[in-house]
This record gives sequence, structure tokens and C-alpha cells, in this order.
Amino acid sequence: MLNTTTTRPTVRPFTSFDPRAPRSRTWGIGRLVAIATQRLERREQTTREQRIVASFAEWHPEWHASLFDATFLASPAARAAIEARDPAALAAAWTEQFRYADEDKRRRDARRATAVAGDFLAIVEGELPN
Repeated sequence: MLNTTTTRPTVRPFTSFDPRAPRSRTWGIGRLVAIATQRLERREQTTREQRIVASFAEWHPEWHASLFDATFLASPAARAAIEARDPAALAAAWTEQFRYADEDKRRRDARRATAVAGDFLAIVEGELPN
């Protein structure tokens, strides 16, 4: 004889949300303080960078107008040169944003920009926190 009775699957009620259950504390006070601290540090860094660029623009307006500006200084090559405190590398990074048909002209421009890059790094040194 054939068994015609079928078993019905057990249905459990949805229990993942219980309004009476204590809520998890994934956003504890420590996490909120850390986020606020990061935002404050980021804002201070941005303000410091703006002061550096503004000081440089006052000191060398013609170079600032020649794309030695905030956009260039935010590039990875410029950041690496600034971290290394290397004016020649910063000047070379500045010339890399232009297309030169003559490599001798690129080298001449890099030599001229090296002194200016040294001035920029002096401004950076003056703005760094102690």
C-alpha cells in the first residue's frame, strides 16, 4: 500500500527582530569618538594644506599660475616628493604634468623649478606641527 500522507514542513516564526531584545552597540561611544577625531584631523590637514598653497601663491604667484597649485600638489608623485622633502623630485613631478617635444626644455624647466620647489618645501616645514 502506498503512503499518501505527506508531512508538512515545520514553519518557524520570523524571530530575527524582537523589539523587546536589547539592541547591539556597534556604534558605541568609542567608535563615535574615533570617527569625530578622524574628521577633525582631516579638517585640520585640509586647512593646513590650504594655508601652504595660499602662502606659496603669495610668494610665487607666477609659479602658482603655472599649475604649481593644489591640484598638482595632491598628485601621488608630488606627495611622494613632499614626503621625501626632495625639491628636485618635486620639480621633476611638476614637469611631468606637461608634454614636452624637447627633453632638454623639460630638464631646463625642472632646474628652474627646483629652486621654487625648495621654497615650497620651506613653507611646508614652517606649517608642520611640532
